[in-house]
Amino acid sequence: MYHITRNEMEKIKCMTFDEEGQDNLSQEIKAKMKAAQVESDMLKAAKVEAKKTPKIYRERLVDKWLKRCVDEAGGMTMKMHPITNAGVPDRIIHFRRMTFYVEVKTTGEAPTPLQIEMHKRLHKMGIQTYVLDVKITDLWELFNVCYTTYESKHYKRNPHINV
Repeated sequence: MYHITRNEMEKIKCMTFDEEGQDNLSQEIKAKMKAAQVESDMLKAAKVEAKKTPKIYRERLVDKWLKRCVDEAGGMTMKMHPITNAGVPDRIIHFRRMTFYVEVKTTGEAPTPLQIEMHKRLHKMGIQTYVLDVKITDLWELFNVCYTTYESKHYKRNPHINV
């Protein structure tokens, strides 16, 4: 990394807006300016790339945001504890005469085969089950970003599996 002294900076400020002044800059200062510009471009590119990378949310945070959104919308949510039935989805949600289950996962994590089988069994009984693995800000967003593990009217393929 190149450092430009205050004295050099004053010279550069005066000369860089003047084409003749740019020609008179020493090769060392020109090299420092070029290196500083390259470093700045690399930092900008890294920031743009970081924005493209999807954020990974932990399961407990996704669950916390889901609960908050349901409460704010006037619904009711209960945490399910699979003590007697393994594979039961994490949350049961009651909202405006609708009842459905939500399996909460860390971003990119898929449900286990046992959980998928339970989702199918619940679906056969007419109960919708969704998988949520991203942050939501309101309850209606849930239906746009979640997916199901079975074919249905609202079926969306798991976005984290490349097929």
